[in-house]
This record gives sequence, C-alpha cells and structure tokens, in this order.
Amino acid sequence: MRFFPIILLATVLILIPALIFGALNTPDLVYPTEKDSPVWKGQIKFQWNTTAPFSEYHINLPSGESEEKVIGSLQKTFTGLPVGEYSWAVRSCNNAQGTGCGDWSATQTFSIIPAPLEVTGGLIPCGRQYDDPLTANDESKPCGFSHIILLIKNVLDFVLWRLGLLIIAALAVFTGFFTYFSFGAPDIGVRIKTLWRALFIGYLVSLFAWVIINVVLSALGFQVQFFGSWWQLPF
Repeated sequence: MRFFPIILLATVLILIPALIFGALNTPDLVYPTEKDSPVWKGQIKFQWNTTAPFSEYHINLPSGESEEKVIGSLQKTFTGLPVGEYSWAVRSCNNAQGTGCGDWSATQTFSIIPAPLEVTGGLIPCGRQYDDPLTANDESKPCGFSHIILLIKNVLDFVLWRLGLLIIAALAVFTGFFTYFSFGAPDIGVRIKTLWRALFIGYLVSLFAWVIINVVLSALGFQVQFFGSWWQLPF
C-alpha cells in the first residue's frame, strides 16, 4: 500500500498528456477550398472547424513566402492578397504559443483572380467586398481617415470627367438652339456669355481642387495617376 501514491502519481502524469494531446482533433477546412476556386480578389475569410481552443494556420503565397500564425478563433480575414495560386492548412493547438499542436489538416489549394467589373463599381474607395481591378489601390481594405480624401477625389473625378463633360455638351446644344431661335434678341448673347463664364469658373475651381487632392493622396502613399490615358473617356 505504501507504493500506491507513487503508482497513482505516475499514472496521472502519463494520462494527463495523453488526454490533452489526444483531444486535439484535425481541423476541417471550410473556406476557401478547391471547390470554391477561383476566388475573387478582395476580402477573403478563411474558415475552419476544430474543437481546440487555438489554431495555427499556414498559407503558401504565390510569391513562395508563407503566412502563419496561432490564433484563438476559427476564421481569419485577409485583404490585399495578390492574384495567384494558394495552398493552406490548419492544425489544432492547446495554447497561443503554438506548442503541443496536433496534425495538420488536409491541404486545400485555390486561386485568386480579379473580380468582374460588374461587382466592383461605386464611389466608396474602401470596405468593399471585392477589389476594383481598374484602380491601383485596394478597395477591400478597411476604411480609414485617408480614404475620406480618396472619396473626395472619386467625387471630383465623376464631376470633372463625366458629369462636367455632359454639362458642357448640353450647354453647347443649348447655346446653339437659343442663338438660332433668338431672332436677334439683344440680351441673349449676354446670357449665353454669363452661362459659359460661370461654367468655366466652376470647372476651373473643381480642376484646381482635383489637383490638390491628387497631390495629398500621393503624399499619403496612394498610387495616383494625374491624367493617365487622357484620350480615353471614362464612360
């Protein structure tokens, strides 16, 4: 009987690690998987299932580098992942240090491609589900203070290069129509000149604000093209 406490202690020391490590199940990868490929570029939420308190993910990037971390949740959202081929796996862990982890899950492969244009439009330059492939900036990133300035630029782009051009074309038609049917009215010329002067001043002020906004965005690190392909109208 005197050896009973020693035997009991030895049994506990053997069983506790076995119970801990034996309880670590192999995670099941939920999204993205091979059947989800290709995935549109933007906000991509990696999801998996496990009963362990912590998980370690390992993602192989198209560049040959990898992204890995131990977290205490069953999902991880990424933005800004480049277009290309990916593979990833997850294993269960007992602690945030990544020690005492179980086996890796089956590896899943998928590809990221640019999102189609019909789901990427809009003036808001951030917080979108998908990235706009026509811009140099990633619209799927979370919104910040600097995106307010980028939003102002988008509004000015719309006013200057879309709405403004339509107003100029409409005013040209309006000028021709009233000039032809004015029958020599003495004040029609003054009114037309006043309209064109107001339009020119408003357009000039908007253009000056547009240039200032572009300079500020460039200083903030955004990739901005001042004129780009100026011969292509954005309609």
